[in-house]
Amino acid sequence: MNYDLRVKLVDYMVIFIVFVIIALSPWPYGSVGLAWRYFICLGVLFAFVLSLFKFSVGDGKLQCSFVYLPVILFFANAVFSITYSIYRYPGIVEVLGLMSYLIVFFCLTQSLDKIIKIKIFSWGVVLTGLFYCIYGLLQYYGYFSSVYWAEPKSLSSRFVNSGPFGAYINMSLFLSLGLAMSCRRRLLKIVCLIFPAVFLVSLILSNSRISWLVFLLAAVLWGVLMLKNVTISKTKGFISVLGFVIILSCVLYYFRAPFLHRLQVASATNFQSLFQRADIWIGTLKLIIAHPFGAGLGAFSYIYPSFRIHSDRFFVEAAHSDFLQIFAETGVIGFGLFSWLVILLVLKAKRSFGESGSREKAFLCLGLFCAFCSLLLQALVDFPLQVPANALLFFVITGMLVSLTSFGKCSVIKLDRRVIICSLVAVVVCGGFFTAIYLANKSYLLAENKLKHMQLVQALSDFKKSRELMPLKAETYAGIARVYELKSGFGQERLEFQKKEISNLKQAIILNGYQADYWLRLAQAYAQRDKQKDALLSFRKAVELSPSVGAYYYPYEDYCLEHGLLNEALKVYQKSLSLFISDDGIFTSRYGDIQGVFDKIYNYTQDYEELKKAVPVSNVNNIDISLVFDKFAKEKGLAPKKE
Repeated sequence: MNYDLRVKLVDYMVIFIVFVIIALSPWPYGSVGLAWRYFICLGVLFAFVLSLFKFSVGDGKLQCSFVYLPVILFFANAVFSITYSIYRYPGIVEVLGLMSYLIVFFCLTQSLDKIIKIKIFSWGVVLTGLFYCIYGLLQYYGYFSSVYWAEPKSLSSRFVNSGPFGAYINMSLFLSLGLAMSCRRRLLKIVCLIFPAVFLVSLILSNSRISWLVFLLAAVLWGVLMLKNVTISKTKGFISVLGFVIILSCVLYYFRAPFLHRLQVASATNFQSLFQRADIWIGTLKLIIAHPFGAGLGAFSYIYPSFRIHSDRFFVEAAHSDFLQIFAETGVIGFGLFSWLVILLVLKAKRSFGESGSREKAFLCLGLFCAFCSLLLQALVDFPLQVPANALLFFVITGMLVSLTSFGKCSVIKLDRRVIICSLVAVVVCGGFFTAIYLANKSYLLAENKLKHMQLVQALSDFKKSRELMPLKAETYAGIARVYELKSGFGQERLEFQKKEISNLKQAIILNGYQADYWLRLAQAYAQRDKQKDALLSFRKAVELSPSVGAYYYPYEDYCLEHGLLNEALKVYQKSLSLFISDDGIFTSRYGDIQGVFDKIYNYTQDYEELKKAVPVSNVNNIDISLVFDKFAKEKGLAPKKE
């Protein structure tokens, strides 16, 4: 077998493996499935090994693209961020995930060296998107059940919610539009416009208002670029655009009811979703100011509670702006490198529009560029890149765009065999890390399940297996502490179990000191052992790390009250009441209602002035707590002292 044939064979194998990875990535509901992610990562490493094999059997020449430098520097900065991360374990996981995306990007830029290859691969991506849209439509109309929604009101297919799926649809839609318009035969072009039509229907039924707005902006961008492009404007491309506009109008008219209803919901709720996002963005900006060089890749959800400004008991996993989250996690350097990459691609694509001599290349480049921009636009106000399936598709589209705009313009670097050998060693090491993380998480999930069923011995055994495989995971130590906490409730070894509980909680805090739950549990463990000083320090740390969640104040305030620290207790009661949420189940189970708080304090002091110190200065969620207190004081016969 000659050299050219071997290289072509390896190229097509790499392209096929990448396609399979793309096709499978959304299946485990937004790529959160543990086993699926593991095998997908192994597939990525295998594709990389094949690419290295191509260099080893040939002359070892690497096509060096214009974006490789910012990509390599961004990845290096992400790896370095692990060293100063507030929690290293998610940093390692995210770096390995980022490495998977960049390997896919690298493999495509090395293998897609002809327009026909890019077109065939693009059609594969579009057909994959079409499959998930059709699956979502069948699910929406009741033919398939959804794991997350008993009666789905929005089309989300295999994604957890419709927002990220809307981003996935937009990328597929504009790519399919570019492919349809690049067809030379008019009949084939008309048939291919069916694909964007299906994507449009799915987009409307996704009920994602942000995705609708992104589609509108990207469509305007498409029109502007068409008008400015000489190659396209001299062809009959505008007839195809007119056909698409007609399809868009028909789809909007037919599905006008759900479309208008979704807009009415936004108006009826006074755009509450937008204001909630704004609160998260403000908190993220505070985080960026406090950590200008980043908190570490993957650390956002752990450190954000210390900076959140809204009173809410729900866990915030993402900044609802990927640009802000990249800034918060990788710092000013990482954000600058990512911006450099984006600007380079935009400028290169713009230049390529003017240089493209063929209508086929121009439309294909236009489709890829608008798909690329659609995700970036959504990333400004949402978190599509936090969903692995979207992130993977984004880097795939980026790789195709780079390949298309770099034909015959890449510099060539000769790869030494030592570089190839070192790369293979790195693959083995990364594969080992992937395996360790997968097995550790599997043992951890088994332990969590057994803990729910009170199988303490088996749960402890699985937690310890997880700890041995991945000693940097704080959640494992917290799980072990939970087992010992349950064991300490009975038996002669109660004190020994309490010691082990405290020891494991301390280790969890060493690994992740920003988890308020760990500090609260440590405080309660110290309280059981009558270590008042240590308990108070831990309680204070818990509310310091999560100052806007009332649940962390309740045990703290009651502990202070029961141990004679009245002034501190009253300050904490005032703060917790200022965060009151009417449907807070934890508050209800502890106090019943707001008057129950005053009943609790009344058992320790009957002084009107002292009791009033627990009343917040302003109204809370349209509730005037001072009126509740006045009613309580009247029932108890309390009144302010007369001067």
